[in-house]
Amino acid sequence: MDKIRILFIIDVFYKMAGAEKNLFEVVTRLDKEKFRPIVACLQQGNLTSKLAKNNIPNINLNISKIYSFSAIVKGLKLIRFIKAEKIDVVVTYHEGSDFFGGLVAWLAGVPLIISSRRDMGYRLKMRHILFYRIINRIFDRIVTVSDAVKDRIFEMENAPYYKLLTVHNGIDTAAYSIKSDPAQLKKELGIKENSVVVGIVAALRKVKGHRYFFEAASLIVKEFPKTCFLVAGSTDDPAYKDELENIVQSLGLKNNVVFTGECTNIPELLSVIDISVLSSINEGFSNTILESMAAGKPVVATNSGGTPEAVVEGVTGFMVPPCDSVALSGAVIKLIGDVDLRHKMGQAGAKRVQAHFETQIMITKLQNMFARLLVGKQSRKAGMYTKNGSYVASFAAQLIKTALGAAYKYSGISFIVKKSSKNFKIFAYHRINESKFDPLGMNLSTEMFESHIRYIHENYNAIPLETAINYRNMGKGYPENAVVLTFDDGYRDNYTAAFPLLKKYGVPASVFLSVEAVENGGTLWFDDVVNAFKNTDKSALDLRGVNMREYRLPTFQSRSKAAVSLAMRLKYAGKKERDEAVAYLIKASGMNRQEPDYDSSMLTWDMVKEMQGYGISFGSHGMTHSILTTMPLKEAEYEIGESKRIIYERTGVNPKHFAYPNGHDADYNDNIQELVCANGYEAACSLVAEGNNGNSPFSLNRYCVTARMLSSFMGSFSDSKFEVEMEKERIKYLFSFKEARHV
Repeated sequence: MDKIRILFIIDVFYKMAGAEKNLFEVVTRLDKEKFRPIVACLQQGNLTSKLAKNNIPNINLNISKIYSFSAIVKGLKLIRFIKAEKIDVVVTYHEGSDFFGGLVAWLAGVPLIISSRRDMGYRLKMRHILFYRIINRIFDRIVTVSDAVKDRIFEMENAPYYKLLTVHNGIDTAAYSIKSDPAQLKKELGIKENSVVVGIVAALRKVKGHRYFFEAASLIVKEFPKTCFLVAGSTDDPAYKDELENIVQSLGLKNNVVFTGECTNIPELLSVIDISVLSSINEGFSNTILESMAAGKPVVATNSGGTPEAVVEGVTGFMVPPCDSVALSGAVIKLIGDVDLRHKMGQAGAKRVQAHFETQIMITKLQNMFARLLVGKQSRKAGMYTKNGSYVASFAAQLIKTALGAAYKYSGISFIVKKSSKNFKIFAYHRINESKFDPLGMNLSTEMFESHIRYIHENYNAIPLETAINYRNMGKGYPENAVVLTFDDGYRDNYTAAFPLLKKYGVPASVFLSVEAVENGGTLWFDDVVNAFKNTDKSALDLRGVNMREYRLPTFQSRSKAAVSLAMRLKYAGKKERDEAVAYLIKASGMNRQEPDYDSSMLTWDMVKEMQGYGISFGSHGMTHSILTTMPLKEAEYEIGESKRIIYERTGVNPKHFAYPNGHDADYNDNIQELVCANGYEAACSLVAEGNNGNSPFSLNRYCVTARMLSSFMGSFSDSKFEVEMEKERIKYLFSFKEARHV
């Protein structure tokens, strides 16, 4: 397997702090069996020698201004280098590298371009923000150091939320558990042995709020006059350091404050600090906080940026408002006067860092992201070109549908139809991910899903399923343009991709769980079928041993057709016959069922509980995703009742709603509806593409939302096509067109 070649581009690389430290940790710790990192610096710095010692190739671009003729010349050279080295991924740090490196990577045709954002953008001018709004389109992902940074970019730069991914900083906690002799270091620094040391480790920049730290110190010494205030950090602005020293002098703190300058051994320095303070006015996500917690020190920090994502208020430390020296002094005084509390918070902080912020956690997230996004890019490329011209035909069909959709919307017909509607519509989604191998039509890309959710948020009245059913039962009129959002099966990407967007736009939803797969951490039978054809390295699969046929797989398209053919054949088979056929297929394909395809992974119960905490409701989709009318009533009752029992047992919430697997008219009948009712459910949903106006609560209709329903001929979201496709889906269902083939 070829290594993934990653070019990291950064503005400067001269001191081990912030972005530079993160980059160094990433490139030195990536799995060298799978990745080949290279670093390019716009302006090379002192730390490049450390890269060389770790066998990391590095390039000095020597670009002082990215808007210059010299930068253009060097950009062309970098494009040639990228092509010669066959770079798979480019990751940029800082504004200069984002603008220069991002554009160069795009011009070079790099498959995957990622921007790494480390702060809240406090230095950005309006021109930078406007340019980011343009160039963000070329980034496949924007990796942020905290959720606070992610939200800031979303709001300030109008970046698509699906592109934003938080990967918190990680640190090597083992380095902070080494015991050193604090007495010796105190002596070297001129600190009295019995002094309580309150330390701030941060570069001497105004954004770090040192002024408020010193103002708080002047209040603290009134109660604890022997307290020592240790200030560690370098500065690029000597005038600012002079300003801080003048503040110390004016506050009468000269005998209490020690400036250490730049510190290269943070674990040793933290050994002498009793209380760690960060007084930042604005903070993306602080390494200092993580380092202090790892060293077992309680933290007092300002509640700014990503700090609340690290510090647990009252558990690992205290948070105070920015620029509030009185509140800062109060929290520190409380800790100075309570040794046991300091120890308790320090221990809690150390455990938290070990559990959530180890370096390897960060590296694993990044490696998984690189690998998964590249697979998606390759799948998309493979799926675009076929020998029989089907791509061209599909493009033409989408062009016609988009035009019809625009005519439907802008003629005013859609407005009249929506105004005249007295019922509510339910939308059903399945998977939200980037996989382009989607023969069963179950996937929406995260970008498409976000566009659709935003459109619903702005043009419809999204209400919970429970609310819609209550309106119906009470005979009340529904809110205008009422819609309900649901998800079938319970895929993990409902949590990783859909859930953040539902929270961001404030849209409620319900998820129907295929309980056996969630309970066992396995996969659904039709996903096993799809993954077998997707991942096999064989040119043909012979299934005649289980009364099926031989499938020849010379092309991407033939694999897709084979998966559809077998899934459609098996879905109405008995469970025993189906399970035998799937097991035979897995063995024949050579697929490892113990390592399920990521896109087929299911929710965990912990994820379910977290989503419940934000108002997402959960219902049952049966145990095994078997069509209930294909089995004896006793087995159907087990599917309905046992799934309800397990959901209640695992979550503590009794599920009220059921969704019939497959969901067409033939897939449930009066007997099945009676079983659902008898097991205590209040409503059940089909996948019949119609609205809900007076029908039974146990045969609620839903529109299955697909990429075809939402996409224009260019592949982007089309609101007009969505409006007309809802009506088309209903007509298509009534006439049983073959295209409606969702499992």
